[in-house]
Amino acid sequence: MDDPRFASLRRLMHRSGIASSHAKRAAHALEARFGQFVDEGLARGESPARARAEAHRRLGDDAVLIRDVSHQPKSIAWVCRWPGLMFSLVPVALFGALVVLTTVALAIGNEWLGRLLPQLHVTARAADLIGFAVSGWVMWCVPLNVSALLAFLAWRHRVPLRWPLMSTTLMCLLAGLCNFSFVLDPDTPGLSGSVGLGFGWGLDTLLTQALRSLVIALMVFLPLLWATRSAGSRP
Repeated sequence: MDDPRFASLRRLMHRSGIASSHAKRAAHALEARFGQFVDEGLARGESPARARAEAHRRLGDDAVLIRDVSHQPKSIAWVCRWPGLMFSLVPVALFGALVVLTTVALAIGNEWLGRLLPQLHVTARAADLIGFAVSGWVMWCVPLNVSALLAFLAWRHRVPLRWPLMSTTLMCLLAGLCNFSFVLDPDTPGLSGSVGLGFGWGLDTLLTQALRSLVIALMVFLPLLWATRSAGSRP
């Protein structure tokens, strides 16, 4: 039964915090019930238009249907059930896990390449580029990707903006405080290198750290605000 009401119902359920898969199943079930009501009306000799109108009446008001679905166990998306946990501890844990994994991967890769290619040398410029890329990954890409992921989840599940605002602020603080370095020694064969990791502000790096936090915040907030306004303007 092709009726635009159920596509609209599915979107409204999603905007109300109901999990996408649950909203889809509920909309299909309501549409199937609507089809049964229409068939019953046609069997009584009603016209198709009258049967559909009566089926809509019997199905009930959209707000009541959405409320009934939202009261079902586990119907609300986990992002909406625990936003405080999701947008505070989870991003910090993700950031820490990715930084630790990067450090471990560098240590293992450095050791493995040193044994596999003991006579390999890199130029000073190549060593600087590798160090710059790895540091950029940790201090820029990791907090940006974590913030963007949480912002996307907030937009998808219509979570209030204060929650992605909080998670992005945390990531910007961590990005600003994080000082990560990976230095390759071009004079030592076998790709010998060292990893440095610390957190804190410094007078000589304060401007760079603040600018990094500001750029990450803008790169997350501006698309999120645009997407939120665009979604809100849809019928």
